[in-house]
Parts: sequence; structure tokens; C-alpha cells
Amino acid sequence: MLRPWQRRFVEESVRALEEKRPAVIAIDSPTGSGKTLTALKIIEESLKRGLIRKAFFLVRTVTQVIPPVRDAERFTSLSISPLVGKERACPIGTSTVSLCKVCPWRDRIPPKPSSWVGLFDWIDEWKRRAHCPYMGLKAFSKDAEVIVMPSAYMNPSVFKVMGLDVEGALLIFDEAHNLFNFMREESLKPSFGVAMISQVPKIVRGLRELNKDLADELGSYGPLFQTLRTVLKATEVYRSVGKGVRVPEIKEVSGPELDMLGKVIDKVALVLAMESHPLFDLVEKLKSVMDFFLLAREPNTMVYMDGEYLRVKELRPWIGKYLEEGASGAVLMSGTMPSPEFLRRFLGRLDKYLSLLGDKELREEYFKLYRPENAKVIVVTDYTSRYKVRYDKDFVKRREMVERATMLLAKRLKGTALMVYPSYAMLKSVLVTLKVIAKELDVELIPSERGGGAAVLSRARKLRTCVIAAVAGDQITEGVELTENGKSLIKVVSIIGAPFPMPSAFLEDVAKSLDKDNYEKVLESMYEELMIMKVKQAIGRMIRSPQDKGLVILADYRFEEYLDRIVPYREVTKVTSEELLNAMLKAR
Repeated sequence: MLRPWQRRFVEESVRALEEKRPAVIAIDSPTGSGKTLTALKIIEESLKRGLIRKAFFLVRTVTQVIPPVRDAERFTSLSISPLVGKERACPIGTSTVSLCKVCPWRDRIPPKPSSWVGLFDWIDEWKRRAHCPYMGLKAFSKDAEVIVMPSAYMNPSVFKVMGLDVEGALLIFDEAHNLFNFMREESLKPSFGVAMISQVPKIVRGLRELNKDLADELGSYGPLFQTLRTVLKATEVYRSVGKGVRVPEIKEVSGPELDMLGKVIDKVALVLAMESHPLFDLVEKLKSVMDFFLLAREPNTMVYMDGEYLRVKELRPWIGKYLEEGASGAVLMSGTMPSPEFLRRFLGRLDKYLSLLGDKELREEYFKLYRPENAKVIVVTDYTSRYKVRYDKDFVKRREMVERATMLLAKRLKGTALMVYPSYAMLKSVLVTLKVIAKELDVELIPSERGGGAAVLSRARKLRTCVIAAVAGDQITEGVELTENGKSLIKVVSIIGAPFPMPSAFLEDVAKSLDKDNYEKVLESMYEELMIMKVKQAIGRMIRSPQDKGLVILADYRFEEYLDRIVPYREVTKVTSEELLNAMLKAR
């Protein structure tokens, strides 16, 4: 049976879809509240009433397709099919160009399993047995009422290639708090782009042996290639200016010729692939250069120099695109949902905002299960990570006292402590000190590195009593679980410094795209929302079950302004860094 808040969310969401389609619905519901089942029941009821044709259930990563599938098979009558991309399911490992039309494996479709819970074992088995799981998944998804797939596949560039259709569909976005995940981005190293364009004459010569007309067509774009090459070489000057600087010259290269050239390169790639021609890999690389320029010519994008790379970024989320193209609606779910004002501005519309904690009756029901006193909160009022003072001797000393107190807590509670810093740069600067303190207190320290989340979690599970030093918004602090039998191993979450984003031209441009006349106010709101989401995500790693208990340390006096948004309905104690450390020393 559904819990009270789940029933309310289902009823309100279906009512919104009845009143207005497409409808945009946000569900802000914390840990353990059953968001996945709620979404599946919204789909089930909407299908029953004829409000939608089908649904896309969008998760954060490939591995997260299993929980919705499991719940759908156990608790609903929905026909469901997972969909993962070629990088995981294609037997020949092709993930960049659609060769399915000519692939000899295309008709070797494996039988549908009785349950999709063993999806990845099913994929591996049938790849070994010379079948194509990818084509099988595409075939099965055509008749499914619910398709579960990573949200990255909704990227308009990918979605089109996969042959999917949103007409009459309901889009369910899990972990939807980070709206920047729903904005396209392409990267290009200028020197790489120049090198690939310089290879075009070689490609034309090799292609002429296979298809003279196509070779001549590609060669006719010589002047355009020369323009692209010149523009890329000119961007080298920006490398000395700084990181994140705008590169408007790339935006100036536009026009229908770019689209036409992109289609010609796709045809060239297909011809070379069919012949297993050695130039195929070169054309694939050239295609990545064209993908960069094609995104750059889109109206709501801007190009930035980021170190050695040019990055073209979309300034508005693509969710609105699908609503315009016939989707019946979108349901965004998260335990750390941004405010309705921010969502309304960022998405352009918001028809319903449903908050579990924002409703007194529902909140009381939820707190019967997840008691608010299970998470105590301490605010350290004499420390801040503000850039101008974070390296001042007094503030360094206060930070070290918080770090020492956190490590003592890990030992005392015989669990894992998660210390969270605003950036990798700050973590790197304090790492030597952390190692000294950890050695002195005989505590195992596990520093997090970019892309190393799996290794950190594996080691922490073995040690159990340890301290993880991580960064707000990284793999460790967002969307992962360090649990055993459903219970969290994390007993302390210490946020050492408010993780406001660094000022950037990109965020400024996003704000201007949302409200050009009042962009400074929008920008300030954006910084606050992003900071709060990162903090709430990190805290969420500690309470994963009703039995979990722990301590949250918010070490930055700036947190006091946002307590009602970060830790509402929690008991809060305010102390100095010295008082915190002394309390831990006395408790030893």
C-alpha cells in the first residue's frame, strides 16, 4: 500500500495532467519516501485514464536502471523495458556511428527474459552467444509502456539517433535536482580540431576509390573547412587570458552549410565503415569536430576556453524542447529539489510543486518513520571558507580543529566520517595537514580523487571506521550509497566550508538567458541554490534508513542564513571550532 504522501503525490500529479498537458510537476521528497514507486504509480494511473501513451523513466546512470525495473515488476501491472546504449549492449562495441543498417548482427535478437532485474547478466550472456542485446532492447522497448534509461540518452543528439519518440509520453526525471545535467556540452582541443581538418584532403583521396561522387561532395566544402581551421587556430590566444573566458568567434561560424557538411560526413563514415576502411577512425574524429561546431551554432549556447579545451555549453535545459514536441508532461523528482521559484525560472514553467516536508500533515507522517532527531546538526560559527580569508592563520587553525573533531567522532562512533570541501583545489591544499592529523589520531584517511569514487567506496566498506575527504558535488557526495544491509556506514558528515560555485562566465550567461534585465539577482539565486543542493546531497549520504543516526557539522558561519533550507526541522546547536574540539576531547 502507498504511504499517505505517495497517495497525495499520485493524485495531485494525475490531476495536473488532466487539467493541463503538457504539465511540469516537481516532487520534493526526501530519503526513504519511495519516490520511485510514486512515479511508477503516476504512470500506471495516467495510462489507465488515457492521459499518456507511454513513459520514459530517466535515471542518472546505466546501473540505476535496475531499481525502477524491480519495483515495476513487483508492485505494478506495467509492461516495462530497460534501454541501455551501444557502449554497454552492442556486441561489436560500436558506440559512435549507427552501423545497425549494415551490421550482420542486427537480426540476431535474443529472447526476452522473464525478468529484467538480471539485465546486465542477460546482456553479457547473449553477447557471448553471438546475438545483439542492443537491437533486442530497442525492439522490446517499442511495445513497452515504460522505458527505463539514463537521462543522458534524452540529450537531443542521442535521442534522435536512438529513434525514440516523445509524442504523448510522460517524462520522469529521477535525481532531477541538478538541472545542469540536462544541458548539452561538447569539448574540443583546438590543436586536435586543426589536425583533423588538415586530414580532409587525405580522406577525399581515399574515398574517391570507393565513391567518387561522395568524395567530390566532401571536397567541395574546402573553403568551409579552411574557415573552421582558421577560427580554431585564432582561439589559441585565449589560452593566455584565463580559464572560462568566452570565445565568441566560434559562434560566428554558422549557416546551413554546417548542417549540410555534417550530413555529408555521416555518409562518408558509413561508406568507410561498410568497407572496413582504415580511414574510418579518422573520419570519426573529424565527426567529433563537426559535432562541436554544430552545437555551437545553436541559439542558446556559448563557447568558453577551459584550459586547453574549448567547451560549447547549452544555456537552457532541453526539457522544454520535448514539451514543445508533444510530450504529455514531465515529472521531476529529488530529495534536494530547488525552490519552485528557481525551477519556474529555469524551466520556463512549473505547473505543480509537491513538497513532502512542506506539508505539515505529510511531514508528521514521514517523521514517524524517519525521526528528525536521528540527525543532530552543529553549526561552527567562527569559521568560513571565503576565498579572501580561508588561508588566514586564525581560520586555518579553526579549520584544523573541525577536522580533528571530525576524525575523533569517526573513532568514537566506530563508523565513517565524510569530510566535504568546496573544491578539489581546497582539498589538495589541506591534504598534507589532514594526513598529519590522521596519523596522530591513528585514523584511516581516504582522499577522494576525480573519477575515483568506486575505489574510495570499496576501501571505506572494508575499513568501516575511517575518514573520507571528498569534494561537494563529486561522486562520493552525490547519489551514491555507503551502506550495509540497507543501513548507512556514514556516522558523521562534516561540511568544511560553504560550497558556493566559483564565479564563471558560463553561470553569468545562463542567468542572462533566463532574465537579461535582472540577471544579477538571478545569478545570486543560482549560486545559493547550487550551494544548498550540494550540501543537502552530501548530508543525504548519512541517513539511508529509519534506523540510521548521525551528526552533521556545518563549518561556515554563512550556513546560518540557510538553515531552514538545508536542515529544516532538525535540532541545531551553534558552537565555535574550539568548543567543538573540546567537546570531542572530553568524550574520548
